[in-house]
Amino acid sequence: MIILDLVMPFMSGWEFIQVLRRDPALVSIPIIVATGVRSGVASEIGTAVHWLRKPYRLDELLDTVREAVDRAGRTSP
Repeated sequence: MIILDLVMPFMSGWEFIQVLRRDPALVSIPIIVATGVRSGVASEIGTAVHWLRKPYRLDELLDTVREAVDRAGRTSP
């Protein structure tokens, strides 16, 4: 699982997701996007498992991780 911010120093989170999803060996890794970006995030997160709006609480993070793990388990062969 990857917990990813959209704002990073060398490439954006969107670019990172695109690179990751091009590699067949990495495409099934669940991604949680944690971001303070407010506009358009939910509609563009199709490649991510879920998203968290910063600031978030620990219980929100744990719930999202559980959901991502459950979803990954349901879609794994």
